[in-house]
Amino acid sequence: MTVTQQVQSATESSAARTPSSPLRGKASARTAKRGPTSRDEYIHRVREALAADYLDLSASPLCELPQVIELARTTYSRKIFPEASALRALLNQAYEAALVELDGVEDRRLQRVATYLRLVREGVPKGEITHHLGFHSRSHMHTAIERQALELVTEAFIQRARRHAGGAPLAEA
Repeated sequence: MTVTQQVQSATESSAARTPSSPLRGKASARTAKRGPTSRDEYIHRVREALAADYLDLSASPLCELPQVIELARTTYSRKIFPEASALRALLNQAYEAALVELDGVEDRRLQRVATYLRLVREGVPKGEITHHLGFHSRSHMHTAIERQALELVTEAFIQRARRHAGGAPLAEA
């Protein structure tokens, strides 16, 4: 199943999902959860990491992934923030992979996701993106497009992190 197909099936079932906890940020990051990291938690972490500068990125739980640590040690060891640099590289690769996956897709909804990703990458403010995509509110855009875009980038990030780990499942972050 391609990443695009996974996003389509995930969004079709998203109406049945319950919303994630409103408690995010520092309080939830300190609370230790047992068991594997959920898909929603990875999406939340990728969203935060995409918006972070290198200093904040170095504090991301994603920097604790063995795959990121290994890449930092082997490729980015001379950088000021090696883990943040490795994580940024993986995120950039994932973002580009998501755009490549969406290139030439006929589905109008997925074309909007691709447009959203391109405009965000160009630094266009979310209000302008909302208007450009024809939505009446940012919350509608978030529900209809942003979540799908983040799912796509997150899936591509997980695939890249696994590739750097030799196909091993992602460890706890």
